[in-house]
Amino acid sequence: MIPSTTTLQDMLVYLLPLMVLLAPAAESAATLLTNSNTSIAKPGCRDRCGKVSIPYPFGIGDQRCYYDKAYEIICNDFDHNPPLPMMMIQNDDGDRLAINRKYQVLQLTLDYVRVNVSAKSYCYNQTTGMPLGISDELVYYLSAEGPFTFSVTHNNLIALGCETFAYIAPIGSSHNYVSGCASSCAIGTDLNSCAGGSSCYCEATIPEGLKAFQVEVKSLNTNRSWNPNQCSQAVVADRDFGINDLIISSRDSDLWSVPVILDWSIGGNTTCEIAQQRNPTSYACGLNTYCVNSNNVLGYNCNCSKGYQGNPYLLYGCQPIPAAAPPPKSSTSIIAKKGCRDRCGNVSIPYPFGIGSSHCYLDYQFEIRCNDSNNPPVPLLQYSKYLQSLHYSEYFNYWYEVLQLTPDYVRINVSAPAKCYNKSTNWQARSTDMSSFLLDGPFTFSNTRNKLTAVGCDIFAHITHDDHSQNNTTGCASNCSKETLGNLPSCLGGKGCCQTTIPKGLKSFLFRIDSINSTTNNRSGNPYECNNVFLMEKEFSGLEELDLSREDLYVPVIMDWAIGNIQCKKAQTNITSYVCGENTYCVESSNGPGYRCKCLDGYQGNPYLLHGCLDINECEESANICGKEGICINTQGSYTCGLDYKQGLRLAVVVPLGIGIAIILILLLAMGFWLYHRLEKRKQMTMKQNHFKRNGGLLLSQKISSNDGKVEKEAKIFLTEELERITDNFNQSRIIGKGGFGTVYKGMLSDGRIVAIKKSKLVDESQVEQFINEVVILSQINHRHIVKLLGCCLETEVPLLVYEFVSNGTLSYHLFGEAGHKSSISWKDRLRIAAEVARALAYLHSDASMPIFHRDIKSSNILLDENYKVKVSDFGISRSIPLDKTHLTTLVQGTFGYLDPEYFHSSQFTEKSDVYSFGVVLVELLTGQRAISLIRSEEEKSLAMHFISSMKENRLFEILEARVVNEGNKDEVLVVAKLAKRCLKLNGKKRPTMKEIARSLDGLRKFQENQWIENQKLQEEESCLIGDEISSYYTSGAFEVEESECSSLIVQSTAN
Repeated sequence: MIPSTTTLQDMLVYLLPLMVLLAPAAESAATLLTNSNTSIAKPGCRDRCGKVSIPYPFGIGDQRCYYDKAYEIICNDFDHNPPLPMMMIQNDDGDRLAINRKYQVLQLTLDYVRVNVSAKSYCYNQTTGMPLGISDELVYYLSAEGPFTFSVTHNNLIALGCETFAYIAPIGSSHNYVSGCASSCAIGTDLNSCAGGSSCYCEATIPEGLKAFQVEVKSLNTNRSWNPNQCSQAVVADRDFGINDLIISSRDSDLWSVPVILDWSIGGNTTCEIAQQRNPTSYACGLNTYCVNSNNVLGYNCNCSKGYQGNPYLLYGCQPIPAAAPPPKSSTSIIAKKGCRDRCGNVSIPYPFGIGSSHCYLDYQFEIRCNDSNNPPVPLLQYSKYLQSLHYSEYFNYWYEVLQLTPDYVRINVSAPAKCYNKSTNWQARSTDMSSFLLDGPFTFSNTRNKLTAVGCDIFAHITHDDHSQNNTTGCASNCSKETLGNLPSCLGGKGCCQTTIPKGLKSFLFRIDSINSTTNNRSGNPYECNNVFLMEKEFSGLEELDLSREDLYVPVIMDWAIGNIQCKKAQTNITSYVCGENTYCVESSNGPGYRCKCLDGYQGNPYLLHGCLDINECEESANICGKEGICINTQGSYTCGLDYKQGLRLAVVVPLGIGIAIILILLLAMGFWLYHRLEKRKQMTMKQNHFKRNGGLLLSQKISSNDGKVEKEAKIFLTEELERITDNFNQSRIIGKGGFGTVYKGMLSDGRIVAIKKSKLVDESQVEQFINEVVILSQINHRHIVKLLGCCLETEVPLLVYEFVSNGTLSYHLFGEAGHKSSISWKDRLRIAAEVARALAYLHSDASMPIFHRDIKSSNILLDENYKVKVSDFGISRSIPLDKTHLTTLVQGTFGYLDPEYFHSSQFTEKSDVYSFGVVLVELLTGQRAISLIRSEEEKSLAMHFISSMKENRLFEILEARVVNEGNKDEVLVVAKLAKRCLKLNGKKRPTMKEIARSLDGLRKFQENQWIENQKLQEEESCLIGDEISSYYTSGAFEVEESECSSLIVQSTAN
């Protein structure tokens, strides 16, 4: 379809009334969108790449979109779907040159960047215990001057393997580790089946301010041999990247990747005070913000002020927070059985736990003792500890102080005494037992809410089995200097403290402390002479306030609990022992055996009481849950929305009216679009009809009807849509040639034929009748060396001609070696090509129903098929003449170098003008040179003039192409050269006709073929003579027959 310049105006005529009606609604929608969207990027900059948001100071594209080069994001929109954001982070390894490495960005926030970093596995030799073909260290580098630092709060050191000690060390100093952890399991354990908290997995925190470090892996027990098929993994990765992710990522690959969190800040070494006072122009924080100095990175960060939200790095990025909904009203629920205490001091006591009578708790394992002598009272939970010696073994009952009771876990206080060393003897025990525990019944130490914590220098703390065996389960290493020992704000590593996870399902264990350096037992230089190892709540933040040297030290520990030791399905079969009440559902315990109870959605309370889960009144908790006009009606476990009478009556009128107006607007809009498309279609049809008439479509139809359908059979009138479809709307990729008179496109018809569609640049309305006559004549030409005209399209502004497609390019391409291609045409083929072109032109001049002058014969208009057979093409300026005329008088058209000088001066084109152009093509075949050359002298710039002067000066063989001289017979070459010279006569009357030329070239080819046959016969006779000389060596009957055949050949040759 041809686009109209008035499309927009016409569309506005039909849609203007609708736009007026819809304007208020559009304004309201725009206001809503403006208020609901908070910009995170600068105006005019992209705020997303694929699935990742890109907040300023990061940015994509123009440099104004990011704060500086370190914050530039590269969005790969072409190779991936969805697009992948990448960033160049400078890596500086000290002695080497700084290089930029590209990292895939997984997440960008106003606090950190989450990127993908390469990782690898460590495999060991069974005999030597050394790494097998892979380095035993993984190096992490960040530029010391850049804004990025490995996050101490979001990353952990993670290790997977048996008898594995993984640790972080400064680059180039593998023995001075700063943080580490250990995992232990039986050799040959399938690491693919490791679960979170198992003994083949450990993790530890990393030190603050890390920019460059290496991760190393060593064996805990060097006297044990390694499994040759088993590998260990150790990486620094995002804390959310757990054991299962580690197993999946490293499976079947030595090199893989893990997510790592990088903290970032603004300003390098600049603090908030310096940035605000000394350089306000580069201060990055916008309005309604405040500045904070970064904790882990040199520099500062920006935050929105209280009551504002958004991007604090944009000038107007922080906007007021909309008024929050009032907090939900908490419904009163019962947590204990009737007649039982539900509190001891500050701690709530929900059933199945209970105080006092046995009916207040589920069984003795859930009994809580409330020590009312304390103020406030202290709740206590009984536990059993198993002691064994040579003389006795029995259980002893102890009581834990309960800090918190929830439906999921119990928080208790546990003793964590220090282990101190003898200062006078400077002696340290190689391994020292610290504490052992045995939990009975429903309690299990939580592997998700606790961590093994150790305090000390040059120590390896670990949990072992309670059978006093040497098999480790999990552990961590702590190293430090005496200056930093005891500085424990959050036990982040490198400061005399380490933490790691504990195995899943842990009920019984033994703490142990070993010295990392077994040869360094003298500790008199360390003023801090005590070490600690204990289990501690993961989120406990009061470590720095503890006096770690006290024997009565207590720390909080979390214990998961569950009901019984059976699963939900089995428990529900026994109604009398199943403890979940009404409106509840059962869930399996995630840490040990048993099950737990939960309230259904829409209910809250204690699911272990028969009627403990009470309905939530959603109508009270959220005032606008049904909107401003609705009335909330609470139901059991849910709610419904209704209307009061006035609101219902108003809506009964407004809603149908609104729906009716909307339907009318939609119908008007649809009618407007229908009318618009209908008029556009009619306009296009009218335009096509006008083009068809102007281009002679009616005249061509008359010609078709007057020729009894002969033209219709030979040539087809194509529709515009068909040609647009087969050329992909005349796509640039379909162009196969361009010339002075038009462009040629390639396409495939519905019947599978490949065609060439010529689209002319100009149209002369005064020559329409002549153009149609030529289409009629050309469509009836059926010559094997002339490109067949298949049809035309007259509905476009410029007529389109459809020809058969010739696949092997032009003679010019094969002759002159275009695009680095050397001439590949032999002398024999050149002679044949010249003869075929001559026959085609002779047909046009003498044998067609009406003589046709081609008027543009040149090597680029001579096509070759896959067998190098000739197809004469490009009849764009060709003309047919009546039989009683000998010439055409026209404006001079053609190609310089091939143009007949006589036609150039007289403007009268005759058949001898085509002969002159053919003569130039003959000279090109002989010399391999172009018709016009800028490297020749001014007098000989024309190949025709250069050739004629060379003939006169007897220098013909100096200008011939080497292949012609080597392959062609001298006499044949001279015959063709003299023929070319005759064609180039300045006087057209002295030139031969194309018929004469065709006969001469065909005769020369026949002579050439006869000569080849004679040469073959002579070669066969020579082989027979040679056979006579060696016949004495052969006496078989087969040779006698061959000799007889040779004799007959010799006789025939003699007779001839």
